[in-house]
Amino acid sequence: MKVSLSIAGLALVLSVSFLSSSAFSQDDKSGGYKHAPKGEQMDAETQAMMDAWAKYATPGAYHDNLKPLVGTWATTSKYWMKPGGDPKVGQGTAVKKMVLDGRYLSEDYSGMSAFGPFHGIGLTGYDNARKKYVDTWVDSMGTGIMLSYGTCDSSGKTITFQSEYEDPMDGKTKKHRSVIKIINNDKHILEMFVTEPGQKEHKELEVIYTRKS
Repeated sequence: MKVSLSIAGLALVLSVSFLSSSAFSQDDKSGGYKHAPKGEQMDAETQAMMDAWAKYATPGAYHDNLKPLVGTWATTSKYWMKPGGDPKVGQGTAVKKMVLDGRYLSEDYSGMSAFGPFHGIGLTGYDNARKKYVDTWVDSMGTGIMLSYGTCDSSGKTITFQSEYEDPMDGKTKKHRSVIKIINNDKHILEMFVTEPGQKEHKELEVIYTRKS
């Protein structure tokens, strides 16, 4: 579990700090971590743990795939309340930034939805241990936290996430499939599809992001 990994990582960092305050050193160019300096003495098990966590902590090519999403964006959204119906249209603004030295992409979204003012906050990263993208989302229209895991295509320009949520109306679990398509540096599209128990998947949401800056 991710919580277990985090606790283990914290324990490792704290224990290693007692062995050497300079065991982990930030690499300013890559945003990752160097191995212990030459001359540092530690047993093979500790060195292996440090090497594994250094690899886990270092952002790479999958994190770079998120960089075209950085910026301030004007958004147009369409929401389908039922398959085949007319969509509700909304407008908004999203600010996306790489945080924690390029490890995560944060999103702060605000605007008008079909149901009134809307504010949402997201965080997307690539988990080097799981070898999957991870996305979390919270907004002003709920009290839950949506957690999704995803993979990208060979180009790195299409990332597909899978998630589940409990419908507050009937308590049933529904499946979500979200797709981010990077068209170019100035435009990307988010599509969200839902599958209800006993029914076929249908498109629920589309958000077009157009760069403002």
